[in-house]
Amino acid sequence: MLSPAERLPQLGGGGLGERSAGRDQRDHGDGESDQHKALKERFARAAELGGFHAELEVRAPDGRRRTDVLVTGADGRQIGFEPQLSYSTAPAVRRRDLASRDQGVTPVWHVLDPKAPLIDYVHWSRTDNLPPEAILNDRDMLVRGGVRGLELDKCDLTNPYPCPVRRHGRCGNWHPRWEPRARQLDDLVRDIAAGDYVPLTIKQSQRTLRFWISNTDFDLFTDNGGQEDRPDPAPKKKRIRIPEQRDAECSRIREESDVRSAPQPPRDSGETIRSAVTITRTTPPPRPAAARPPSECPTIDITWDQGQAAAAQAGCNPWELGPCAGCGTPINRYGPRPAHACAPCRARYGSR
Repeated sequence: MLSPAERLPQLGGGGLGERSAGRDQRDHGDGESDQHKALKERFARAAELGGFHAELEVRAPDGRRRTDVLVTGADGRQIGFEPQLSYSTAPAVRRRDLASRDQGVTPVWHVLDPKAPLIDYVHWSRTDNLPPEAILNDRDMLVRGGVRGLELDKCDLTNPYPCPVRRHGRCGNWHPRWEPRARQLDDLVRDIAAGDYVPLTIKQSQRTLRFWISNTDFDLFTDNGGQEDRPDPAPKKKRIRIPEQRDAECSRIREESDVRSAPQPPRDSGETIRSAVTITRTTPPPRPAAARPPSECPTIDITWDQGQAAAAQAGCNPWELGPCAGCGTPINRYGPRPAHACAPCRARYGSR
Protein backbone atom coordinates (compact mmCIF):
# COMPACT_ATOMS: atom_id res chain seq x y z
CA MET A 1 0.00 0.00 0.00
CA LEU A 2 1.32 3.44 -0.88
CA SER A 3 2.06 5.81 1.92
CA PRO A 4 0.13 9.12 2.21
CA ALA A 5 3.23 10.98 1.04
CA GLU A 6 3.39 8.81 -2.10
CA ARG A 7 -0.29 9.31 -2.83
CA LEU A 8 -0.18 13.07 -2.34
CA PRO A 9 1.58 14.13 -5.57
CA GLN A 10 -1.28 12.60 -7.58
CA LEU A 11 -3.95 14.70 -5.87
CA GLY A 12 -4.02 17.39 -8.50
CA GLY A 13 -5.08 14.88 -11.16
CA GLY A 14 -8.31 13.01 -11.35
CA GLY A 15 -7.77 10.84 -8.28
CA LEU A 16 -5.96 10.32 -5.03
CA GLY A 17 -3.56 7.68 -6.21
CA GLU A 18 -3.69 3.97 -5.71
CA ARG A 19 -5.05 2.90 -2.36
CA SER A 20 -3.23 -0.40 -2.52
CA ALA A 21 -1.29 -2.40 -5.05
CA GLY A 22 -3.48 -3.94 -7.73
CA ARG A 23 -6.55 -1.85 -6.92
CA ASP A 24 -8.11 0.84 -9.08
CA GLN A 25 -7.91 4.52 -8.30
CA ARG A 26 -10.95 6.30 -7.00
CA ASP A 27 -12.67 8.75 -9.32
CA HIS A 28 -13.21 12.31 -8.14
CA GLY A 29 -15.15 15.20 -9.56
CA ASP A 30 -13.53 17.85 -11.71
CA GLY A 31 -12.51 21.15 -10.16
CA GLU A 32 -12.26 19.85 -6.59
CA SER A 33 -9.49 20.96 -4.28
CA ASP A 34 -6.91 18.48 -2.99
CA GLN A 35 -8.31 18.96 0.50
CA HIS A 36 -11.81 18.04 -0.67
CA LYS A 37 -10.52 14.92 -2.45
CA ALA A 38 -8.53 13.90 0.63
CA LEU A 39 -11.62 14.15 2.87
CA LYS A 40 -13.64 12.02 0.46
CA GLU A 41 -10.89 9.42 0.45
CA ARG A 42 -10.76 9.50 4.26
CA PHE A 43 -14.52 8.97 4.59
CA ALA A 44 -14.50 6.08 2.11
CA ARG A 45 -11.50 4.42 3.71
CA ALA A 46 -12.97 4.70 7.21
CA ALA A 47 -16.22 3.09 6.06
CA GLU A 48 -14.47 0.26 4.23
CA LEU A 49 -12.26 -0.53 7.24
CA GLY A 50 -15.52 -0.99 9.17
CA GLY A 51 -16.79 -3.51 6.62
CA PHE A 52 -19.13 -1.14 4.75
CA HIS A 53 -19.31 -0.46 1.02
CA ALA A 54 -18.35 3.04 -0.15
CA GLU A 55 -18.64 4.72 -3.55
CA LEU A 56 -17.50 8.14 -4.72
CA GLU A 57 -19.38 10.59 -6.95
CA VAL A 58 -22.68 8.70 -7.06
CA ARG A 59 -25.38 10.36 -9.14
CA ALA A 60 -29.08 9.64 -8.85
CA PRO A 61 -30.82 8.35 -11.99
CA ASP A 62 -33.00 11.48 -12.18
CA GLY A 63 -29.97 13.78 -11.80
CA ARG A 64 -31.35 15.55 -8.70
CA ARG A 65 -28.63 14.26 -6.41
CA ARG A 66 -24.87 13.77 -6.53
CA THR A 67 -23.34 12.28 -3.40
CA ASP A 68 -19.63 12.74 -2.71
CA VAL A 69 -19.26 9.52 -0.71
CA LEU A 70 -22.20 7.11 -0.60
CA VAL A 71 -21.85 4.47 2.12
CA THR A 72 -24.15 1.46 2.36
CA GLY A 73 -24.44 0.76 6.06
CA ALA A 74 -26.14 -1.81 8.25
CA ASP A 75 -29.60 -3.00 7.18
CA GLY A 76 -29.04 -1.41 3.76
CA ARG A 77 -29.25 2.17 5.05
CA GLN A 78 -27.56 4.70 2.78
CA ILE A 79 -25.47 7.55 4.18
CA GLY A 80 -24.02 10.35 2.11
CA PHE A 81 -20.88 12.03 3.44
CA GLU A 82 -20.64 15.50 1.94
CA PRO A 83 -17.54 17.63 2.62
CA GLN A 84 -18.58 21.24 2.04
CA LEU A 85 -15.43 23.36 1.94
CA SER A 86 -16.44 26.07 -0.53
CA TYR A 87 -18.92 28.75 0.42
CA SER A 88 -22.57 27.85 -0.08
CA THR A 89 -25.65 29.51 1.37
CA ALA A 90 -27.62 27.71 4.04
CA PRO A 91 -30.86 27.55 1.95
CA ALA A 92 -28.96 26.02 -0.98
CA VAL A 93 -27.45 23.30 1.21
CA ARG A 94 -30.84 22.74 2.85
CA ARG A 95 -32.45 22.08 -0.54
CA ARG A 96 -29.72 19.56 -1.40
CA ASP A 97 -30.14 17.94 2.01
CA LEU A 98 -33.88 17.45 1.58
CA ALA A 99 -33.42 16.17 -1.97
CA SER A 100 -31.09 13.46 -0.63
CA ARG A 101 -33.49 12.51 2.16
CA ASP A 102 -36.37 12.24 -0.31
CA GLN A 103 -34.34 9.57 -2.12
CA GLY A 104 -33.54 7.61 1.04
CA VAL A 105 -30.03 8.95 1.66
CA THR A 106 -29.11 10.40 5.07
CA PRO A 107 -26.59 13.20 4.46
CA VAL A 108 -23.69 13.98 6.80
CA TRP A 109 -22.37 17.44 5.93
CA HIS A 110 -18.79 18.06 6.95
CA VAL A 111 -17.15 21.47 7.40
CA LEU A 112 -13.83 22.86 8.61
CA ASP A 113 -14.95 26.41 9.39
CA PRO A 114 -16.84 27.05 12.68
CA LYS A 115 -18.57 29.95 10.88
CA ALA A 116 -19.91 27.81 8.02
CA PRO A 117 -23.45 28.98 7.13
CA LEU A 118 -24.85 25.44 6.93
CA ILE A 119 -24.20 24.70 10.65
CA ASP A 120 -27.52 23.78 12.33
CA TYR A 121 -29.36 24.14 9.02
CA VAL A 122 -28.44 20.51 8.31
CA HIS A 123 -26.87 17.70 10.34
CA TRP A 124 -23.16 18.37 10.30
CA SER A 125 -19.75 17.56 11.73
CA ARG A 126 -16.57 19.63 11.94
CA THR A 127 -12.87 18.86 12.17
CA ASP A 128 -9.79 21.07 12.12
CA ASN A 129 -8.61 22.66 8.89
CA LEU A 130 -5.79 20.25 8.06
CA PRO A 131 -3.71 20.03 4.86
CA PRO A 132 -4.42 17.17 2.43
CA GLU A 133 -1.36 15.15 3.44
CA ALA A 134 -2.47 15.17 7.09
CA ILE A 135 -6.01 14.09 6.15
CA LEU A 136 -4.69 11.19 4.06
CA ASN A 137 -2.41 10.14 6.90
CA ASP A 138 -3.56 7.57 9.43
CA ARG A 139 -3.37 10.14 12.21
CA ASP A 140 -6.47 10.71 14.35
CA MET A 141 -8.84 13.48 13.28
CA LEU A 142 -10.86 14.82 16.19
CA VAL A 143 -14.45 15.88 15.49
CA ARG A 144 -14.72 19.30 17.12
CA GLY A 145 -18.42 20.00 16.56
CA GLY A 146 -21.71 18.51 15.44
CA VAL A 147 -21.69 15.56 17.88
CA ARG A 148 -23.23 15.76 21.34
CA GLY A 149 -23.84 13.53 24.32
CA LEU A 150 -26.63 13.50 26.90
CA GLU A 151 -25.75 14.42 30.49
CA LEU A 152 -28.17 14.51 33.42
CA ASP A 153 -28.43 17.30 36.01
CA LYS A 154 -30.21 17.04 39.35
CA CYS A 155 -32.73 19.87 39.68
CA ASP A 156 -31.99 20.88 43.27
CA LEU A 157 -30.36 23.76 45.12
CA THR A 158 -26.90 22.63 44.03
CA ASN A 159 -27.88 23.40 40.43
CA PRO A 160 -27.38 27.09 39.55
CA TYR A 161 -30.05 26.95 36.84
CA PRO A 162 -33.82 27.09 37.47
CA CYS A 163 -36.03 24.17 36.52
CA PRO A 164 -36.23 24.11 32.70
CA VAL A 165 -39.77 22.71 32.82
CA ARG A 166 -41.35 25.11 35.36
CA ARG A 167 -38.83 27.87 34.52
CA HIS A 168 -38.46 28.76 38.19
CA GLY A 169 -37.45 27.06 41.43
CA ARG A 170 -36.26 23.48 41.66
CA CYS A 171 -38.30 20.30 41.16
CA GLY A 172 -35.88 17.64 42.47
CA ASN A 173 -35.96 15.59 39.24
CA TRP A 174 -33.32 14.93 36.59
CA HIS A 175 -33.10 17.07 33.44
CA PRO A 176 -30.95 16.47 30.35
CA ARG A 177 -28.38 18.72 28.80
CA TRP A 178 -26.55 18.20 25.53
CA GLU A 179 -22.79 18.68 25.64
CA PRO A 180 -20.29 18.59 22.75
CA ARG A 181 -18.70 15.17 22.56
CA ALA A 182 -15.33 14.68 20.91
CA ARG A 183 -15.12 11.67 18.61
CA GLN A 184 -12.51 10.41 16.21
CA LEU A 185 -13.71 11.00 12.66
CA ASP A 186 -13.13 7.43 11.50
CA ASP A 187 -15.08 6.06 14.48
CA LEU A 188 -17.95 8.45 13.83
CA VAL A 189 -18.16 7.39 10.17
CA ARG A 190 -18.43 3.74 11.16
CA ASP A 191 -20.88 4.44 14.01
CA ILE A 192 -23.21 6.35 11.69
CA ALA A 193 -22.99 3.61 9.07
CA ALA A 194 -23.79 0.99 11.72
CA GLY A 195 -26.75 3.00 13.00
CA ASP A 196 -25.16 3.53 16.42
CA TYR A 197 -25.26 7.30 15.94
CA VAL A 198 -28.38 9.01 14.61
CA PRO A 199 -29.35 12.61 13.76
CA LEU A 200 -31.43 14.70 16.18
CA THR A 201 -33.28 17.95 15.48
CA ILE A 202 -34.60 20.01 18.41
CA LYS A 203 -35.90 23.54 18.86
CA GLN A 204 -34.28 25.76 21.48
CA SER A 205 -36.15 29.03 21.89
CA GLN A 206 -36.17 30.52 18.37
CA ARG A 207 -33.33 28.32 17.11
CA THR A 208 -33.37 24.92 15.45
CA LEU A 209 -30.37 22.78 16.39
CA ARG A 210 -29.16 19.71 14.51
CA PHE A 211 -26.47 17.31 15.68
CA TRP A 212 -25.53 13.62 15.96
CA ILE A 213 -26.13 11.56 19.10
CA SER A 214 -25.83 7.93 20.13
CA ASN A 215 -28.78 5.57 19.87
CA THR A 216 -28.74 5.16 23.67
CA ASP A 217 -29.08 8.90 24.23
CA PHE A 218 -31.81 9.12 21.60
CA ASP A 219 -33.88 6.41 23.31
CA LEU A 220 -33.37 7.95 26.76
CA PHE A 221 -34.43 11.36 25.50
CA THR A 222 -37.48 10.30 23.49
CA ASP A 223 -38.71 7.72 26.03
CA ASN A 224 -39.04 10.55 28.56
CA GLY A 225 -41.04 12.92 26.43
CA GLY A 226 -38.28 14.51 24.39
CA GLN A 227 -39.53 15.29 20.91
CA GLU A 228 -37.62 15.51 17.69
CA ASP A 229 -38.50 18.54 15.61
CA ARG A 230 -39.92 17.90 12.16
CA PRO A 231 -37.75 18.96 9.23
CA ASP A 232 -38.63 22.26 7.62
CA PRO A 233 -39.78 22.32 4.01
CA ALA A 234 -37.21 23.14 1.38
CA PRO A 235 -36.70 26.91 1.08
CA LYS A 236 -37.76 28.43 -2.19
CA LYS A 237 -35.21 29.99 -4.47
CA LYS A 238 -35.28 33.76 -4.38
CA ARG A 239 -35.56 35.77 -7.52
CA ILE A 240 -32.41 37.53 -8.60
CA ARG A 241 -32.96 41.25 -8.37
CA ILE A 242 -30.82 43.50 -10.56
CA PRO A 243 -29.74 46.47 -8.42
CA GLU A 244 -30.15 49.98 -9.70
CA GLN A 245 -27.14 52.03 -10.76
CA ARG A 246 -25.45 53.51 -7.69
CA ASP A 247 -24.46 57.09 -7.40
CA ALA A 248 -20.69 57.37 -7.93
CA GLU A 249 -20.23 59.90 -5.12
CA CYS A 250 -22.11 57.74 -2.59
CA SER A 251 -20.03 54.71 -3.55
CA ARG A 252 -16.80 56.69 -3.14
CA ILE A 253 -17.78 57.93 0.34
CA ARG A 254 -18.69 54.41 1.43
CA GLU A 255 -15.44 52.93 0.14
CA GLU A 256 -13.37 55.55 1.96
CA SER A 257 -15.27 55.18 5.23
CA ASP A 258 -13.53 53.51 8.18
CA VAL A 259 -16.77 51.92 9.37
CA ARG A 260 -16.69 48.15 8.96
CA SER A 261 -19.23 45.53 9.91
CA ALA A 262 -18.47 43.47 13.01
CA PRO A 263 -17.02 40.00 12.37
CA GLN A 264 -19.55 37.22 12.48
CA PRO A 265 -19.36 34.97 15.57
CA PRO A 266 -18.84 31.23 15.07
CA ARG A 267 -22.04 29.30 14.47
CA ASP A 268 -20.37 26.34 16.15
CA SER A 269 -20.27 27.92 19.61
CA GLY A 270 -20.06 24.69 21.62
CA GLU A 271 -22.54 26.03 24.16
CA THR A 272 -24.56 23.75 26.43
CA ILE A 273 -28.09 22.91 25.25
CA ARG A 274 -30.66 22.32 27.99
CA SER A 275 -34.00 20.69 27.17
CA ALA A 276 -37.25 21.12 29.10
CA VAL A 277 -37.62 17.39 29.68
CA THR A 278 -37.91 15.47 32.96
CA ILE A 279 -36.11 12.14 33.18
CA THR A 280 -38.23 9.82 35.30
CA ARG A 281 -36.82 7.62 38.03
CA THR A 282 -37.66 4.47 36.08
CA THR A 283 -34.86 5.26 33.64
CA PRO A 284 -31.26 4.15 34.20
CA PRO A 285 -29.26 6.25 36.67
CA PRO A 286 -27.05 9.01 35.25
CA ARG A 287 -23.61 8.12 34.08
CA PRO A 288 -20.70 8.78 36.43
CA ALA A 289 -18.74 11.95 35.80
CA ALA A 290 -15.96 11.62 33.29
CA ALA A 291 -12.37 11.57 34.42
CA ARG A 292 -10.63 14.90 34.73
CA PRO A 293 -8.29 16.06 31.97
CA PRO A 294 -4.75 14.69 32.08
CA SER A 295 -2.19 16.73 33.96
CA GLU A 296 0.17 16.70 30.97
CA CYS A 297 -1.27 19.09 28.40
CA PRO A 298 -1.03 18.40 24.68
CA THR A 299 0.90 20.79 22.50
CA ILE A 300 -0.42 22.95 19.69
CA ASP A 301 1.18 23.14 16.26
CA ILE A 302 -0.33 26.01 14.28
CA THR A 303 0.92 28.59 11.82
CA TRP A 304 1.37 32.26 12.65
CA ASP A 305 -1.82 33.20 10.76
CA GLN A 306 -3.79 30.52 12.62
CA GLY A 307 -2.31 31.79 15.89
CA GLN A 308 -3.40 35.33 15.08
CA ALA A 309 -6.96 34.16 14.39
CA ALA A 310 -7.07 31.99 17.54
CA ALA A 311 -5.70 34.85 19.67
CA ALA A 312 -8.31 37.26 18.34
CA GLN A 313 -11.04 34.79 19.24
CA ALA A 314 -9.56 34.11 22.69
CA GLY A 315 -8.98 37.78 23.46
CA CYS A 316 -5.23 37.53 24.08
CA ASN A 317 -1.90 37.88 22.30
CA PRO A 318 -0.60 35.04 20.08
CA TRP A 319 2.29 34.32 22.47
CA GLU A 320 -0.23 33.91 25.32
CA LEU A 321 -1.98 30.99 23.62
CA GLY A 322 -1.72 27.48 25.00
CA PRO A 323 -3.49 24.14 24.52
CA CYS A 324 -6.68 23.23 26.37
CA ALA A 325 -5.87 20.49 28.87
CA GLY A 326 -8.81 18.44 27.65
CA CYS A 327 -8.96 18.69 23.87
CA GLY A 328 -5.86 20.68 22.89
CA THR A 329 -7.75 23.62 21.34
CA PRO A 330 -5.71 26.88 21.42
CA ILE A 331 -7.01 29.03 24.30
CA ASN A 332 -5.85 31.89 26.51
CA ARG A 333 -3.52 29.97 28.84
CA TYR A 334 -1.00 32.64 29.82
CA GLY A 335 -2.64 36.04 29.25
CA PRO A 336 -4.99 38.08 31.46
CA ARG A 337 -7.60 35.89 33.19
CA PRO A 338 -6.22 32.63 31.75
CA ALA A 339 -7.99 29.28 31.81
CA HIS A 340 -6.70 25.74 32.20
CA ALA A 341 -9.26 24.33 29.73
CA CYS A 342 -11.84 25.58 27.25
CA ALA A 343 -15.45 26.16 28.30
CA PRO A 344 -16.83 22.83 26.93
CA CYS A 345 -14.08 20.83 28.67
CA ARG A 346 -14.58 22.72 31.94
CA ALA A 347 -18.29 21.90 31.81
CA ARG A 348 -17.63 18.29 30.85
CA TYR A 349 -15.06 17.61 33.55
CA GLY A 350 -16.52 19.84 36.25
CA SER A 351 -13.38 21.99 36.56
CA ARG A 352 -13.08 25.76 36.79
